[in-house]
Amino acid sequence: MYQSYETDHSNHVHQLVVAVSRHLYITSDGKLKHQKKALEAKLDRPDSHTKRHVVHYLIRDHFSGLFYAEVTDTENSFSVFDFLYRAWSKKEYHPLYGVPYALTVPKNVRAVWPSLVPFLEEITIEPIDVTSGFQGGVRDIRTWEDDLRCGLYKSGQIKRHPPFWHRRNPA
Repeated sequence: MYQSYETDHSNHVHQLVVAVSRHLYITSDGKLKHQKKALEAKLDRPDSHTKRHVVHYLIRDHFSGLFYAEVTDTENSFSVFDFLYRAWSKKEYHPLYGVPYALTVPKNVRAVWPSLVPFLEEITIEPIDVTSGFQGGVRDIRTWEDDLRCGLYKSGQIKRHPPFWHRRNPA
């Protein structure tokens, strides 16, 4: 069954994605590498990590399309709670901030952080199941990975205004 929803304003619904990259990994000397053939690493299956895979954390405002992202690797992953705190906090360098009324929570995120949904309910943020067939964030991850590969982000510094600052129309 196909589900859809509308948003009336910014911070109405945020879409959360935490995913292990299928193409990017970190070499033993700390360099970012791209592999054309997709890797089969899964967030909720650490035994599937064959390399030091890149891990993406993204949150997108469904209304405006604006998204905020952070990246790490499988050896240095951090809590989704820490990411959400930073994403929803006011930042000097990024325009996305504020707590939404609802948050889409993918199954892999629920599996890795089972206390996330009860926490969201406790603070009155409606958790929304990501249904099968919903490809939330896939386009954002591809764009983000292209930016990383092109060297727009290096050693914690943005070389130019990153494209994720710009509003994108949700697909």
